[in-house]
Amino acid sequence: METEDVQKLVQEIKDCTGDYEAQHVLEDRLYERVLRAIMKGKCYNPKDLAKEALKTKKIIFTRHCA
Repeated sequence: METEDVQKLVQEIKDCTGDYEAQHVLEDRLYERVLRAIMKGKCYNPKDLAKEALKTKKIIFTRHCA
């Protein structure tokens, strides 16, 4: 997984504006993918991946679980 991959996934979350449930699901999936890539050693720069993934926290949408 590369930094550009994470940036694309963050953009997908931004593009779902108005669909809070989809945004929340995509955010959860993004975090899991990044963590798994780091765990498996399948990323060049884990720190950059984490930094890019956390940019989703600046996207305003409702986050809640049932």
